[in-house]
Amino acid sequence: MTIPSLPCRAMVLAFAACALPAASATKPTSAPKAAPPAKAAAPAKAAPAANTAFYVIRRSEEAWTILDPNAVERVAGGPVRRVFSVTVRRTLVNGGPPAPGYVRTLNEYDCDARRARWRTFTIYSRFGAQVVKQENADPTLAVPIPGSEDETALRIVCDGAGGGSVVSAPSMGQLVIGLMEAWDPVDAPPPSPPFPAPLPPKAQKPTAADAKVSPKPGRAP
Repeated sequence: MTIPSLPCRAMVLAFAACALPAASATKPTSAPKAAPPAKAAAPAKAAPAANTAFYVIRRSEEAWTILDPNAVERVAGGPVRRVFSVTVRRTLVNGGPPAPGYVRTLNEYDCDARRARWRTFTIYSRFGAQVVKQENADPTLAVPIPGSEDETALRIVCDGAGGGSVVSAPSMGQLVIGLMEAWDPVDAPPPSPPFPAPLPPKAQKPTAADAKVSPKPGRAP
């Protein structure tokens, strides 16, 4: 008996249907659980500010004068340089009660002629309120007195030479505050800034109960 021949494609399909077992029903798998959101990284802590070296060009029981050598400004087109110095005083008024404050002075130095002058100075109270400001009307730069504060500052500004001593602080402002606090008594409460005087109370309008009836002329009250 001859087996009827099938086309190649039909034979392949028939063999595949017989050879492969029936697919077994599988349980549907649950969807994978979503991973929890990642926690945000904590912000990095800022590094503490590096301290700056300040020169002390004068120091006494009543005052410190300090200068920042990194703040020296060169005037364009000449040998003149400018820089602010700050004098922290135990009391702003000579002979008065202790009332710390500071004086900010803009100085000019001619490094070729070795001369100096102050240009402006401003006096501030402990809490930064401006008390006095004055301009120097004399434009002449003079030779500083040997051993004076001006001569020491001239060597710092023009020659890079050190002053009497060096102190370090994060900023000039923090150094000034620290020096003023050093003069406070140990058991004294922290100072508070002055407040403006209270306004006088407003005059109240008289009410009917407060009004007095004046007697008519010719009648006894």
